[in-house]
Amino acid sequence: MLQAFFPAIIDALESTRAGSLLLLFLFPDDIVDQCPEVSIQIHSGHASFLRQPVLFLMAIVGAGIGLQGMRVLPKYWSLAFGAYGIMNVSAIFLHCLWPLESSDTYPERYPFTWTIDTYMTGVSSLGLVVASLDSYKNLKYVSIIFWMSHAVGVFCVLLFYLDRHHFKIAGSLPLELWYLLPSIFAGMAVNPIMFAELFLHPESFRWTTCHKLMIYGYLCIGLLGIGLNQLLCRIFGTILADLLMSTTLVFGGFNLCFLGIKQWIQCNDTKRHIH
Repeated sequence: MLQAFFPAIIDALESTRAGSLLLLFLFPDDIVDQCPEVSIQIHSGHASFLRQPVLFLMAIVGAGIGLQGMRVLPKYWSLAFGAYGIMNVSAIFLHCLWPLESSDTYPERYPFTWTIDTYMTGVSSLGLVVASLDSYKNLKYVSIIFWMSHAVGVFCVLLFYLDRHHFKIAGSLPLELWYLLPSIFAGMAVNPIMFAELFLHPESFRWTTCHKLMIYGYLCIGLLGIGLNQLLCRIFGTILADLLMSTTLVFGGFNLCFLGIKQWIQCNDTKRHIH
């Protein structure tokens, strides 16, 4: 999945010794053989398969969380959740419904849907960053910050669809980075406002459901989805279909995080209205 979705980044990592060792450590080659992509036939008599069925359910849940959050949350929070929902809808087709050969990459095989997925992920993360800044500082020029940053994403899309032979970088690289980097910034922005009391006033901090959901989400993504991926594969193989595979755990972890963020926003809005 990494090679298919992030071909330029994986190629860049594999071109360096440190990057190659990192990939080999986290995702050894034998894991691909031991835990291949799981597919189930969904139409007898036709070559119709549902790839990664548990991931399919995770993406449906993620789409529901995102679109429901878009409807009930304010301003940039709503935008972040709406983009997250659209990203999950595109993921349903890319990762589960449409076929992919081992030599294919998503940018080459399904460029339009892959663009929606990467672009909306970046927009969602950017929305979380700007919403967090607005909540923390109530910045006067927050909309300018958002639209100037958003222009970077649009530029990444243009680079992807222009004649990529004129550039010295892979055409998909800007959108791959637009997917990954804002996601890191989003965590750096959301965590301080959700867990500030834990460090500022630990004696009065209360662990709520939203905080626990965030922690469970991070554990699912970082510990189970990445750190223990190869161990889970060696122990369980595909006996639970794709439930314990890296991609499914990462999707599930993000669902937990977005649920936690949604509950935290609604809880704080309620307190604000009460006061």
